[in-house]
Amino acid sequence: MEYRYSSYRSEDLREYLRFLPLDVAFIGPSGVGKSTTINQIFGENVAKVGEIEPETIEIQQYQLNDNLRVWDTPGYGDSTDNDEVYIRALEQLLTQRFNTKDGKFTNLYLIDFVILFVDASSRDLGTVNWMIQKIVDMGFPDSRIILVANRMDLINQHGKTNPEKQYERGMIVTERIKASTKIQLNIPVFFSAGGNENINLLIDEIIDRSKIGNRAEG
Repeated sequence: MEYRYSSYRSEDLREYLRFLPLDVAFIGPSGVGKSTTINQIFGENVAKVGEIEPETIEIQQYQLNDNLRVWDTPGYGDSTDNDEVYIRALEQLLTQRFNTKDGKFTNLYLIDFVILFVDASSRDLGTVNWMIQKIVDMGFPDSRIILVANRMDLINQHGKTNPEKQYERGMIVTERIKASTKIQLNIPVFFSAGGNENINLLIDEIIDRSKIGNRAEG
């Protein structure tokens, strides 16, 4: 099936990576728009939008094409009990490894990058900092965490995109994250899933960062 971004920069991914598809995990607090973002990338409602009970927590995968696969994780931050279930499932995902059937590639990790969502309109980074620390404690490289900020429309003035304000807000976010976690992440890519704005810039960031290759042991 041909989705909205099925053919977008496919040649670049084939050039950058030894093994395809590139696997990325969408991670973020509840209600930040991860599933809505996936639906915008695919151009149709492939991901269910809504809350998932912790007893039936599931991480869903969505294959955009032969080159890119997205893993949608339930939101965190609702309750301690829910988060404990979530963290166990997330650690299993981020630490999973495999060898290709032909033996050409060994000790590859399933997830190449974490796409970490923040709410562009919120100044509360407590749960985001907590999640970053959890991810790094699982052995996931912080160089493979890509920070993105959804709901950029809520910080626009009079409905107009303000790149300077986005950059300023992005710098504040990364500085506060570094102050709390001692980890330097990228200035977030600002987009609006609900408004279908800058989705291409989000995908560009993922593809550009994939130049470092697949995540492998050693």
